[in-house]
Amino acid sequence: QPSLTTNHSNQVAVYTTVAPIAINYEASENELQLARRNPNLSILVEAIDAAGLTGALRFAGSNYTIFAPDNAAFEAWFNETTMTKQKLMQNKPLLRILLAYHVVKTQQPLTVAQMQPSQLTTFNNHRITITNQKTIRDGIGRTAVIKAADIPTRNGTVHVIDKVLFPEG
Repeated sequence: QPSLTTNHSNQVAVYTTVAPIAINYEASENELQLARRNPNLSILVEAIDAAGLTGALRFAGSNYTIFAPDNAAFEAWFNETTMTKQKLMQNKPLLRILLAYHVVKTQQPLTVAQMQPSQLTTFNNHRITITNQKTIRDGIGRTAVIKAADIPTRNGTVHVIDKVLFPEG
């Protein structure tokens, strides 16, 4: 059974049936700064840079909930498909669609304790389904597990997930 531990040294550690992961953070950072400081989010950072979206989440007063696939999620997707990391980084339109699908604009940071079965509209107007406090389902029916939850940032919350999410169609 997955369990979540948070300590006061600005590190979240989650032990799941998927794999343990630790994320270092500073609540004053934005989402990209947080990702840059964590090596297991390096493919996500590379994708954000390649898509030209480095400034997209820096708007003061906005709150975002980010479902951030870790490196293992990207590697699993590359192994399941004909997509390679190099092909992905060269496909700016696909990168923008995929990255926007992992972002939900919220009135306040969305924590796992607040997550109830529901649908949320992503940044590119597609939907993801919250199935419970630990899992979400994408537009093609795949279920992702939250590996690290409730990581605070300057303008939102990050949840690290074990799959790359895809919109319907």
